[in-house]
Amino acid sequence: MSALQAVLFDVDGVLCVPTLRFAAYLEREHGITSAHTREFFQGVFLECIDGKADLRDVLPAYLEQWPWPHDLDSFLARWFGEESLIDARVLNAMQQLRDRGIKCYLATNQEQHRSNYLWHDLGMWRWCDGILASSSLGVRKPEPGYFALATQQLALVPASIAFWDDTKANVVAAQTHGWQALHYRDYSDLAAWLNANSIN
Repeated sequence: MSALQAVLFDVDGVLCVPTLRFAAYLEREHGITSAHTREFFQGVFLECIDGKADLRDVLPAYLEQWPWPHDLDSFLARWFGEESLIDARVLNAMQQLRDRGIKCYLATNQEQHRSNYLWHDLGMWRWCDGILASSSLGVRKPEPGYFALATQQLALVPASIAFWDDTKANVVAAQTHGWQALHYRDYSDLAAWLNANSIN
């Protein structure tokens, strides 16, 4: 097996584990239910995640239909804020890995504006060497193309890449591509792996 050179972390469910999902906030605070948002999240939002549409271009038409009392910027600020409660333990794990000379990346199905928010506003550039977002690659996990393009961008052999994701289908797809992919259920999984690899 190739020596470990990079560890990739999914965002939602691994790095970020919010206490309240944004959908629950919208329903509780503004009466905006899944019946309002389903068409958006199951439709054009997926195009945003794939980098084929811009969230700031497509969202205003939906906000006009929903009982949201404020503007686009306030909606995005609340959305990104509610969904971006970072687990400091994962940050600490990244620091430990980087102290050992192992690069860390975010590997996420993400549209470009939240990617920018994570990287710049939340300062993930301080903790990671890069972000492999589906909106930049043009394909999302668990499609094989995501892992092929990410591997190509990293310029590493697949076996030297470890990957943590809370979605089993993404883990299986990454393993098929040759990554050292692991299923993240909670932080104890990562802690045990760090200990097993003497990274703590």
